[in-house]
Amino acid sequence: MREKIRAGKVLDFKIPDYLVDLKGLRVACILDDFTFTTFSKVCDAYQITSSSWRDELESFDPHMLFVEAAWHGKGDSWRRKISIISDELVQLLTWCSERNIPTVFWNKDDPPHYATFINTAALFDIVFTTDIDLIGDYKKGLGHDRVYLLPFWAEPSIHNPIEKYERIKGFCFAGTYYMKYLERRRDFKTFFDALSPLGPFDIYDRNEYAGNPNYTYPDEFKDFIKGTLPYDQIDVAYKGYFFGINMNSIKDSQLMCARRTYELMASNTIVLSNYSRAVKNIFGDLIIATDDGEILRSKVIDLLSDDNLRDSYRLRGLRRVLLDHTTENRLSYVVEKTFGKRVEPVMPSVTMVSFVKNKEMAESVTRLFLAQGYAKKQLVIVAEQGIDVPKVAVKVLTDPSPDRLREAIEGSDMLGIFDAGVMYGKNYLLDLCLAGKYADAEAYQKSADGEKEYSFSGTVHLERGLVKSTHAESFIHLSLSCKGPFQLNLKTLTIDRFLSEPCKYEGEPWDEGIPIRSIFSLAEQTKAGERRLVVKHGILVVAPHYPSYDNIYRYIFVHRRIKAYLSSGLKVEVFRFNRSLPKGFSEFDGVDVITGSSKEFDDIISQGDCRTVFVHFLNEEIWNSLKDRKIERIVVWVHGAEIQPWYRREFNYDNFAQRRKARIESDRRLRFWRHLLSDPPENVHFVFVSRYFFDEVCKDLGVRLDDEKYSIIHNYIDKKRFLFVEKGPEMRNRVLSVRPFSNRKYANDLSVKAILELSKRPCFKDMEFRMIGEGPLFDETVAPLRRFENVILENRSLSEAEYSRIFDDYGVFLCPTRWDSHGVSRDEAMSKGLVAITNNVAAIPEFVDESSAMIVPPEDYVAMADAMQRLYDDPDLFIKLSRRGPGVVEAKCGYEQTIARELELAVKNRAT
Repeated sequence: MREKIRAGKVLDFKIPDYLVDLKGLRVACILDDFTFTTFSKVCDAYQITSSSWRDELESFDPHMLFVEAAWHGKGDSWRRKISIISDELVQLLTWCSERNIPTVFWNKDDPPHYATFINTAALFDIVFTTDIDLIGDYKKGLGHDRVYLLPFWAEPSIHNPIEKYERIKGFCFAGTYYMKYLERRRDFKTFFDALSPLGPFDIYDRNEYAGNPNYTYPDEFKDFIKGTLPYDQIDVAYKGYFFGINMNSIKDSQLMCARRTYELMASNTIVLSNYSRAVKNIFGDLIIATDDGEILRSKVIDLLSDDNLRDSYRLRGLRRVLLDHTTENRLSYVVEKTFGKRVEPVMPSVTMVSFVKNKEMAESVTRLFLAQGYAKKQLVIVAEQGIDVPKVAVKVLTDPSPDRLREAIEGSDMLGIFDAGVMYGKNYLLDLCLAGKYADAEAYQKSADGEKEYSFSGTVHLERGLVKSTHAESFIHLSLSCKGPFQLNLKTLTIDRFLSEPCKYEGEPWDEGIPIRSIFSLAEQTKAGERRLVVKHGILVVAPHYPSYDNIYRYIFVHRRIKAYLSSGLKVEVFRFNRSLPKGFSEFDGVDVITGSSKEFDDIISQGDCRTVFVHFLNEEIWNSLKDRKIERIVVWVHGAEIQPWYRREFNYDNFAQRRKARIESDRRLRFWRHLLSDPPENVHFVFVSRYFFDEVCKDLGVRLDDEKYSIIHNYIDKKRFLFVEKGPEMRNRVLSVRPFSNRKYANDLSVKAILELSKRPCFKDMEFRMIGEGPLFDETVAPLRRFENVILENRSLSEAEYSRIFDDYGVFLCPTRWDSHGVSRDEAMSKGLVAITNNVAAIPEFVDESSAMIVPPEDYVAMADAMQRLYDDPDLFIKLSRRGPGVVEAKCGYEQTIARELELAVKNRAT
């Protein structure tokens, strides 16, 4: 049918040369109300009807036709006429084809309605979708490459930060309850439980399905429902609260997130969302997106307790939306892909005038001005004769007059004063210029002295504001008649109070999402039938497993590294390479995780931006996907089980069959590693977590690496997370064990036997023991202890927050082991001030000795009981070891000894 409509014509659409912005663009539309309202703010948009479209178009003479996956259209006239191809639609498209008017279709309801509209999309010249995952399908199904990404957006003239209400320090959700989305329901309950104790939690039910039990809030939420809100009153929800809640039903889409996320951020409201890969890709850390109630609660408490942090966080989100995610941005991209001409959103040019008295002032002003992140700017310095003024991007007036100043500022859209005594932040001009996107005022200024933010007043202070050039004469007269204060009585929008960089948090690294142009570029490169992974690049960290909320301890030491990398400003992408796990996206403690196997891994690597790969627990399958790739640097961390021969863990095998299987797997594993280590590629560098372990590996494999091919870097212990807490002598009687029960390496049976031995002694009744962990060995291992009232047994994992806190309540940490290349949990406990009791095996002596811990012989549970007895009898020894432990841990496993060295490996271009 499409061939009939186009009749073989070549698609070559031209836009008139006189169109330099979107205002004059005539767009005929079939849109639902939401989209049309936004389009009408930035271009000449005209809604056509199904009954009169021909006359309407003859009169309107459009440059293009834009049709979305509309369910209603103007006056409901297109109901069931877009998804089910109607005669009116075919005739309309034929009419446009005959006049070479481009036809554009946008499926805003992908992915769930891809099948609903794919036949409709086939009739159009150019197709846009909200879901990058479907671009390859569209290109294959349509037989052409004119398919592009078009995410949702916000319209600043409608959704903006201008205050209308006194914001409530609470939480608002404006949406429907869906019984059919089990995960969404669970996430909403998590949010409710975490947030409702912190402040008002208000629900506005859309009430689209009144009386339908499938869309009815459960009784526990009924008292929190404030009613319903028509769309023209949505500001009550968007601007009435500091926090807006977003619930994603589709969490695996890489770039499709709800319209409300953009609108809430444009309204200067903090978005709290359940996890979605799209939200994290587009907005990074500008939205708090997690499925974990404790993490959510912790982050919100931080924001509630610090107004500067809260409001600077809001400003970052607002700034990002106004820069990249407005109607102007999206329609500009549509025009670019339709006509091959980029019509960028217009930003004003700015001239700043500064009065200086000496060379130092001139240099300071120039330095601050050049640091501004805003591009369309110039600086005019008014200085006395003889002052040496930098000439870079600066005009100098030494004999100012109205005519000379008028000439200097000619052509500028906005004017302001740059005060040499003010420390302007790098986004000062940008924030003021962005304000013009949502407010029609004569001037814009930063707030000061308690002025209400995002509100209008009658005076602009030009040392912290900009005035439109239509008031240039008043500006010139004021500038030359006095040395300040520089004030004009004009309609002024006062924005945020952050004249300088927002606050002490400004210097911290932030993930603000993938730049929209990078996203568009990736979408355009997607081939027919292909699905591309959207990645942020930087360092790619690969491991077979990664912690999850269901299994927190697995590879937690890898996660600690990732958190430290992110805090240092390093961009990191985590890939869980495991074919036995479901493919997809998840997050843990703020870290995004991609799960897949060789196909998905190849997709990431093939994008070409991955210069450095960090691998933990390398195996043959991962190596086969890596070895032939053009990667500048591969750093392989070697931890233990992935490289050891079977006999190093013989304690895990109960019978001949288990040993035989272990030998077979071990032989293959050792062949792989022996081959790799015997002749490692030039771009590969190895990291071993202890000297003992390195020597053991070399002995087992019969190899020796050159010094430049490996490093010894211990696992990182974060002293901020595991901050020392002074222990009183009474804490020596409180004994803790937090260990996995997955295999016998962790020697939990020795802890049980030691407690049983201690139960025969008088001190036992004065002590408390707590064993926490999970795994197949838990129940049978701890069974002998269930009869004791002073022994607490918990078959569960702890959250990250619980794990850090629990050390505060105990003084002794039981951590026996049968083998370890380090012993991370031991060092974390010691960092908090607990006295560790462990075994003198493997790498343990490399990290602790008798001056910082209680070390006993291998397998000696009686010696473990004796160690607890000794601490009970000698409180001074307990205090001494407790205080000494943190320093020992910091000296061996602190930031400078670990993460700083790992970051050095990241920036080296190749192994040396």
